[in-house]
Amino acid sequence: MTVTKINVTDLRNNLANYLDFVRYEKRPIDITRQGKIIAQITPKTEPISNYSKVIKNVAGTLSAKKHPEWKNISSIKKWVNNQRKKAERY
Repeated sequence: MTVTKINVTDLRNNLANYLDFVRYEKRPIDITRQGKIIAQITPKTEPISNYSKVIKNVAGTLSAKKHPEWKNISSIKKWVNNQRKKAERY
């Protein structure tokens, strides 16, 4: 596994992008200062048993049968945006 190395200034200027990289690529990033590694950001891992429980709990809950308001892509997008606003994550 290749580890990406970035310096502190680059991390500070692009923090959200690097956090997304670690989260979605599931690869660590080494943080350097003056060429020396001083820290590492690693993806959070869930124990497999907890992950399996979560999958079983949510399986089938997000379906068009249970959400008649999901008539087409446009209505799904509207529903998602409304849910984000309710949760103050917009």
